[in-house]
Amino acid sequence: MAKPKVAVVTGGAQGIGKAICDAFAKQGVSVCTIDLQDNDYFVGDISDEKVLRAFASRVILEYGKIESGRYRKLFGRQGGITALTHAMAITLAGKARINSISPGWINTADMQFKGPDASQHPVGRVGAPSDVVHAVMLLCDPKSSFITGQNITVDGGMTKLMVYHNDFGWTYKPDTEDK
Repeated sequence: MAKPKVAVVTGGAQGIGKAICDAFAKQGVSVCTIDLQDNDYFVGDISDEKVLRAFASRVILEYGKIESGRYRKLFGRQGGITALTHAMAITLAGKARINSISPGWINTADMQFKGPDASQHPVGRVGAPSDVVHAVMLLCDPKSSFITGQNITVDGGMTKLMVYHNDFGWTYKPDTEDK
């Protein structure tokens, strides 16, 4: 009998984190989330070591030792995440695959964006939580077992454009002339 799959999601009470939790739950995965906001599993601040230890203890108590194949560590966006991802991938080699996702502008408020806000993105729109969820599901798929130590940027190409509409007086005007 296969062991149950467990996903640990930080910040899972709303926005991208909530969308990730919902996607795992739809696949029958047990979801353990920690967030400052009310949620179905654990309310607390992961920057507080005592809280983090209590959260980890609960997960281990309820699901046993977290083993490779049952757990994938995914980090959100903060400075040094890429270096931390690389270091952890080497440190935990053979125990867990470590990857990170760096989302760009993701519309978590279900607003409509038009004009330069949307068109400045090389893909022509602001991102949706589902765009990040797809990347998470790819990394957690057993068929992706050869991917570790990577950072996937999900930003509609904005890091390639490297400028944002209304930043420092710059305005986005699409080139509509034929060349």
